[in-house]
Amino acid sequence: MMQRSFATRLSRDSDRDSLLDAYADLYGRAERTLFARLCAGDPLAVTKRAFLPSFGLTARQFNALGATVKGKIASIKERRPDLIRNLERRIARARKVLAKIPRGTGKHH
Repeated sequence: MMQRSFATRLSRDSDRDSLLDAYADLYGRAERTLFARLCAGDPLAVTKRAFLPSFGLTARQFNALGATVKGKIASIKERRPDLIRNLERRIARARKVLAKIPRGTGKHH
């Protein structure tokens, strides 16, 4: 059985592009602001009341934003132990390499 995939390319339309760029900018600012507020310990429900008028979002858009930010935070927290182990291995390897380089050769920087 043959598999097929399809891709759609939108034609260049400056009006649409500027609208999508503005929405991406707004969504990015809202996402970063929500992340900062959650890290500061603000509850999501309290944040929602302030975000809707401030960013002009609908409740559904805010809920999607909240799920995205909380998912990113959970993902990084879950990865943290592996990231720490990886960095510890890299540090140990760097120490071994540095121990083999004689001091005063100019290569030990």
